[in-house]
Amino acid sequence: MVQILSGVGLGSANVLSVTLRQIVVPRGSLALSTGGYRLLIFGTIPIGATLGARTGVAVGSIGLALSALPMTTRPIRGLRSPQDAKPELADAAESR
Repeated sequence: MVQILSGVGLGSANVLSVTLRQIVVPRGSLALSTGGYRLLIFGTIPIGATLGARTGVAVGSIGLALSALPMTTRPIRGLRSPQDAKPELADAAESR
């Protein structure tokens, strides 16, 4: 429902914006005004994409680094074989 309302609102805003520019801006400057408007609207997309990508990479890198902490802080580093993970199995194997 929100997407439908957003789409209708943005579509209406675009139509009203163009109509207002066509009324206010002199005919000779209309192309220049439209070009400047489109530069401001569409020119910010690459900036946002770059900032979003850098933020995503930073957050992902931090998450990856934090995910390695359990491996370095737990006794799992001291395991020499898979059987060492379950002491009762290792003890039972040694007693045989």
